[in-house]
Amino acid sequence: MSMLSTITPYPNRPTPKLAHLNPIKNALPSWALSLPPHTLTALKNTNPTLHASLKNITSTQNSVFKNLLYQRQVAHQNLETELANSLDVLAFAEPLLKQYINTHYLIDLDVNDIYINLYAPSTLPIVGFPDGGSRTWRVTLLQAALHNFELAESLPNAYLPESGFISRPDELGRFEARDDITQKMPIAGFIHLCRTLDLGKRYKAYLKELLGLNDRGKQIRLKEKIRDSHIANLKTDLAHGFLTQHTALDINESLTAYISNLNQDWQTFSFSLFSMAVDGVLIFIPKAAAKTECNT
Repeated sequence: MSMLSTITPYPNRPTPKLAHLNPIKNALPSWALSLPPHTLTALKNTNPTLHASLKNITSTQNSVFKNLLYQRQVAHQNLETELANSLDVLAFAEPLLKQYINTHYLIDLDVNDIYINLYAPSTLPIVGFPDGGSRTWRVTLLQAALHNFELAESLPNAYLPESGFISRPDELGRFEARDDITQKMPIAGFIHLCRTLDLGKRYKAYLKELLGLNDRGKQIRLKEKIRDSHIANLKTDLAHGFLTQHTALDINESLTAYISNLNQDWQTFSFSLFSMAVDGVLIFIPKAAAKTECNT
């Protein structure tokens, strides 16, 4: 009999329970236990501060404020859940471009690491004749595809023959020519591919689907969650403003009642600067003091 066959395997040891885990979990609010990784990372890298006034609030004020913080986080997480699968334009475009290049030219490229290096002939002002010089445009393949090229940029004489694909430039601007890519996928072919792919149009359609612009029910549901999140933020900020002595009690109570649809004492205005709307700014003015137009 083999000596190895007589050895009794060591029994599996039970995984030791971390003595500190449950106390920490019990001390955390319920919403904190379901935070996504990116939020946990942001919290980990945050240096928390506490306004001096908050150290002297009553137990009732503390309880109310903690509940507002809880409601704000719940509303925010509900909105995040609704948009959990959303992609920014880069994350949306990258796999499409890689697949399109691979399908048409049978090459697998890192579209964030390979650059297109274009030399466009410069022209004399007004007359438009070439002056013998050139302008350089050097971006990643992904950035170039999102640029999408106008018709004039796709004409045969739009770029000089020296144009091609290159490696990512280093901090000194040095790079290596990738003639192996240019031979398989000519510059004109890549530009035509970008115009055919039209990532901007595809991303617009993706956003319309994501935001429910083609689905009335989904659109209403998303708007409600956005509204709930904004209202929860505003209520929390109003309470914080009062507790830190930045707003008076009567204003805090009146505005809180207004955004809860309990009074109609205020009017809201959007903000514009030089006739351009400024997103994210909402001005509250008591109706008694509001005018038909407010010029700033």
